[in-house]
Amino acid sequence: LRHFGGSAECLPVDGVAAVLDELARRQSEFGLIPLGNSVESRVAADFDAVVRGEMKLCGIVRLALHYAVLGKCSRGEVREVYGEPAALPRCRSWLAVHLPTARTVEVTSASTACRLADEKPGAAAVAAREWAAPCKLDVLADKIETHPAGSACFAVIGEQIPPRTKNDCTAILLQVDNRPGGLADALGVLKRNKVNLSRIESLPAENCDKHAIFFVEIAGHAADKRLGRKLESLRRKTTRLEILGSYPTPGPVD
Repeated sequence: LRHFGGSAECLPVDGVAAVLDELARRQSEFGLIPLGNSVESRVAADFDAVVRGEMKLCGIVRLALHYAVLGKCSRGEVREVYGEPAALPRCRSWLAVHLPTARTVEVTSASTACRLADEKPGAAAVAAREWAAPCKLDVLADKIETHPAGSACFAVIGEQIPPRTKNDCTAILLQVDNRPGGLADALGVLKRNKVNLSRIESLPAENCDKHAIFFVEIAGHAADKRLGRKLESLRRKTTRLEILGSYPTPGPVD
């Protein structure tokens, strides 16, 4: 809602594959998938599916992480609490004090936890309070994490990348030979052409003894012809280069 505005309709689904399926069937214009948080990254787990699904990266959303208890029943009626593995451990102390008799159950995603909280009597979900409105759940308690939960990063994906602004980023998939200096040679092209690199993460490669694959975020928009020429120079130092998308440079954590 913070990215698209209050008029956007949100449809919770279970997992990245379901998001891609909704987009492929044109049931939704955009999808939102997790890229990770301040503790761990999800790029390696999710971006291969984005590339194979022929979707574009259209934006990045960064949010401060706070966990809430969401449900349709009253807090005193909660018998089961569902949450993803990253959420429940951060909230166990609060749950032990305020919901001592409730059983905690790990599920694969926040959307699954919220769906179960909606469907099952006496069930609640531990998730960000932003899930409450689209899932039609009540906030039974807020900011229940024992320790600061940090921040979360999400990717907006769709068929079309947004137009240029005065401050953009471009995400690329970079494959180089797995040899000493292979990555350094490629990144040297960016340095010589004064292209700022803001993020780089390794991705799993099928032939890891021969190739190494990286997710790279650089300054500029793919529609900029000057950046295009620089990327062509970079391409000559790689065995594969794919533009995943361009989007306005993410602001500070909201």
